[in-house]
Amino acid sequence: MYADFFVTEGVGECILGYDWLRRNACQWLFEKGELVIAGVPVRLKHRPSRANVRRIYVRETVVVPPNSHANIPVQMPVSNMRAPVCDWVTEAKEFRPGLLIGRTLLPNVDKFAAVQLINLSDKEYRLRGGLYLGRAEPAT
Repeated sequence: MYADFFVTEGVGECILGYDWLRRNACQWLFEKGELVIAGVPVRLKHRPSRANVRRIYVRETVVVPPNSHANIPVQMPVSNMRAPVCDWVTEAKEFRPGLLIGRTLLPNVDKFAAVQLINLSDKEYRLRGGLYLGRAEPAT
């Protein structure tokens, strides 16, 4: 069994295409909560919806010097197709000792999104691209 995958930062879950499902003789048995692949039943697990949460990742490697603040470019991949189209907000928190993330209002499209980090410590922090910073929820 094989599959060709298209990997993108914009989608956070696997999507099985019609061609793959057909090639592997798949049957989706909704009443049993199973996906049968080439005659082998695979039990599906219920996962609570993450439609109202978006994870926030550092877009590119940045350094926050000691005793300073910086706007950190971020990306917020859409976790699924049910995510609302709205502005998003993060809560203020201490990310690392002496490194604080400010409460931030973020746009739905993350092309120019950034969060404010304040470094109150005497050491610099290097944040690598792809580092998970936290989550955003719909702004109300």
